[in-house]
Amino acid sequence: FFFSSRRRHTRLQGDWSSDVCSSDLSDHWPQQVRDLTGGRVADLVYDTVGGPMLLEGLKLLRSRGRIIEISAGPDPHVTLNLRDFYHREARLIGVDSLSLDSIQCGEILRELERDIETGILSPPPIAALYPLDHAIAAYKAVEGGQGEGRHVIVLGAE
Repeated sequence: FFFSSRRRHTRLQGDWSSDVCSSDLSDHWPQQVRDLTGGRVADLVYDTVGGPMLLEGLKLLRSRGRIIEISAGPDPHVTLNLRDFYHREARLIGVDSLSLDSIQCGEILRELERDIETGILSPPPIAALYPLDHAIAAYKAVEGGQGEGRHVIVLGAE
């Protein structure tokens, strides 16, 4: 999730920075965002998780704010309070990065480079690294919910 304030409302002109970035998926992350923003709500929520996290993101969205959704999660169905959604004039924007080619994805990564290099955007923790010949074990670990973080298959590793 990314959160931006009104004073940083220049994303459309090329400023891809945000005031608060949270990748904390624990139950207390909405309060953590409120604490970090002094109780403000977000102009923009960028949801990379989907499912029930969409609903939490909507709670943190200001009137006429936007939420960008790029993932559906295991259960793609979400039930939301439509009345609250339209009274706040919220915008829900779906982005399908699978429809982009490698050149377009590269352009997006170049735009995010500053935030990645400065640590504003950080990768999720890595639970384990697996060589390619242990790929089945990696998939079983993910399926079994083992460890916190990503299970990464490394090509060329032994």
